[in-house]
Amino acid sequence: MLATGKQPSEGITFHRKLLSEYNAEFTLGNYVSYFELKELVRAFGNASKEEEKASIETKFFALLQESYRRVKGFLMEREREALKRSFSLKQYTEEELRGLDASLIPSVFHEVRTVARYRDMNIAAFGKILRKFFERCAVDSPSRQGKIRAADAIISESEVSIPSSDVNAVLNDLCTMYGIVFKKSFEETMKTMDLYSNCDRSTARRVVPLSETYFFHRHFSHREAQGHFSMKIMSGRCSKFVCKMVCEQLQCNRLKARVESFANGEVSVVLDEAVRGDDVFVIQSMGAAPDISLSTSIMELALMLQTSLQNSAKRVTAVIPYIAYTKNTASVAAIAEILVLMGCRHVITVDLHKEQVEGMFPNTPVDNVSAKLEFIKSLTQILRDEGHDFTNICVVSPDSDTVARAHSFADSFMKFAGLSKAEQFIPICTTVKRVHGIDTPASLSASPNKEDFPVAPPKGMLSSPARGSLGTIDVVGNVEGRLCIIVDAVIDEAINITKCAQRLKQKGAKRIIAIATHAIFSDAAVERLVASPIDIIIISDSINQDDALRIPEMAKKLRIVSIAPLLAQAMQKVHTENTLTSMYEK
Repeated sequence: MLATGKQPSEGITFHRKLLSEYNAEFTLGNYVSYFELKELVRAFGNASKEEEKASIETKFFALLQESYRRVKGFLMEREREALKRSFSLKQYTEEELRGLDASLIPSVFHEVRTVARYRDMNIAAFGKILRKFFERCAVDSPSRQGKIRAADAIISESEVSIPSSDVNAVLNDLCTMYGIVFKKSFEETMKTMDLYSNCDRSTARRVVPLSETYFFHRHFSHREAQGHFSMKIMSGRCSKFVCKMVCEQLQCNRLKARVESFANGEVSVVLDEAVRGDDVFVIQSMGAAPDISLSTSIMELALMLQTSLQNSAKRVTAVIPYIAYTKNTASVAAIAEILVLMGCRHVITVDLHKEQVEGMFPNTPVDNVSAKLEFIKSLTQILRDEGHDFTNICVVSPDSDTVARAHSFADSFMKFAGLSKAEQFIPICTTVKRVHGIDTPASLSASPNKEDFPVAPPKGMLSSPARGSLGTIDVVGNVEGRLCIIVDAVIDEAINITKCAQRLKQKGAKRIIAIATHAIFSDAAVERLVASPIDIIIISDSINQDDALRIPEMAKKLRIVSIAPLLAQAMQKVHTENTLTSMYEK
């Protein structure tokens, strides 16, 4: 495995690929302990004393051995069961197989292929972590190099890497059997097998690679004007992955900077690279992350802007995929003023919850680009992979504020997928919330004298409903027997969207898919979404969702679309002084 060398990038890091493609039925606990081993490699690199390094080395190889034994045992058990089912089909005649469930052979094919993918993913994980330890921890130690090579040899020559039977031959036999029994060509047979696999949410790919996104470009247009000064990109700790993918898209290096917190919570930003006269882009979402609060993320953003300006950057642009506090006008106005005072001269953001925020940055242009086409492309691919005929679909607005967004989404969806207005027209439905408990007393609702001025009720008499208490929800439009696509900008506590989904299900919706640009998943949002009737949740990576992907029940529903190509194109246009008009469509 060490001899294979570094694999070419697929527009997705390996740890994200593992979270994207692991089998939710198997759970991450039956895969290589990649994340724990990776942390040990990082800790080894930060250790200064030899005794500390020796302790970490012992823990690393103990955990590596435990992972190897666990993966080997689980793999052999699953492989034995899959091959047993495959060989049992050979005892039936053609007529007997034709009389059985038509999905029997595809289910066995899917099981065998799932085991093969489980093996491939674990081999890749072992190879990745061994290579990391070899390159970062064992370069100057022949003894550690020997241990890594010995572990590599054991894994490469074991049942983890070498299957007990020829898997490709087994899969070919199953395809041949299905084709003969049901009189199908090889192409038709493979289409049936893939269709069965695509309908299994446990094995569905959850993160879309950059190369498959709508705004991905291998090379930017030569017709655009060149920038007059160098482009430098840095990020806070909440947007490291997005920054890495943006730099890969733009084919440039990240600005060398240290963004960290002291023990007392204070934030420190230090640039290890000169930015004098450069065009600096600071990428940071206003959201919480592991060991980072919302307030800390905002402070990091402000200090990165100020530090860039103090180091004589020509222009500083804040790339904020998600802007918090948009529901509170006073709060977001205060944050906007702080960022401008810290040196922000331009703002790029994605799908603002309220477009009025654009006018709250004093004398600073704000480009609010739309990720709508990214979601439409991903949704179209999901439905096509499942064999959907794109009929009986409706787009649902969860409240009155998102009706225009839903209407625009439906029109663009029909245009992108090439749907017929006569047979595949997509109507718009909306949900109306009716809050109970706000009844005006009769003595106050009618005045005995028409000339009297209205009397305000005593303070506290008309109490507002509890937060999250929606009363009843009415659905405007016909959703019975339809695939309902709920379109929103933000999923926070997931109270509104789950209640909306429950009401749609009560009204006879056949299937529900939720789409939102930003997923905060605060409070008990994950538990609510898991328990809800929502089948698929498509979101962007404006907020890191690695923790949600580790939960098998949530991983079955979650699909993540990268906004890095969208941001990269917007940043390129700002840097080269080109218009972003085509990216504004909501």
